Amino acid sequence: MTKHIAYLCADPGIPVYGNKGASIHVQNIIRALLRAGHRVTLFANRIDGATPPGLEGVHLVPLPAPPKGDQENRARALLAARDDVVATIAAHAPYDLIYERYSLWSDSGVQYAENAHIPAVLEVNAPLIDEQRTHRELVLPAEAEAIAASNFARARELIAVSPGVAAYLKNWLPAFVQGSNRAYLTVGIGCTGGQHRSVYVTEQIAALLKPDFPGLHVEHRDRKSHSS
Repeated sequence: MTKHIAYLCADPGIPVYGNKGASIHVQNIIRALLRAGHRVTLFANRIDGATPPGLEGVHLVPLPAPPKGDQENRARALLAARDDVVATIAAHAPYDLIYERYSLWSDSGVQYAENAHIPAVLEVNAPLIDEQRTHRELVLPAEAEAIAASNFARARELIAVSPGVAAYLKNWLPAFVQGSNRAYLTVGIGCTGGQHRSVYVTEQIAALLKPDFPGLHVEHRDRKSHSS
């Protein structure tokens, strides 16, 4: 059954039609959604380049880019734009699903999904707060943590892409479980092939989380599910 999916990438460091590794990842996720027969509307504040092959059917909606220069001013601009992004997403509704790539200063996708009573999937590609604090400069740390808490608590499903991300999410999961009043949390792991790396990463993450979450259940798509 064809579904209308809104894909949100509100990270100005990722040109969704560019050649960076993150850009290629975004493109491949959208290609997979299209191959599954779904309709995709892409919202992004940085495009860079012509439409990549295989994405001709995507409806692209550019979002305003934040001002260049000072990192704190950029962060504040992105925070202030969240309601406008929600309104822009709403202008192209209805959708069956929101798919948001986690970024430091956006929770617009999960906010819209909550308003519209539809599922939100949040893809977490890196421990952004830790990376920013360690390797760059983390401006507005309280705001960044509030955005993370908002995203992780309200997304229907979280998609983690590596064991490092699993460790990052492990620090947030207790707060999620205690604060969201939900009966379960789904963490999804995927890769292009889907047969080797994602299986290994899933098992490693399960081993990491099992001591703190004894009811953990592991399921590999296209394989018989089992308890870990």
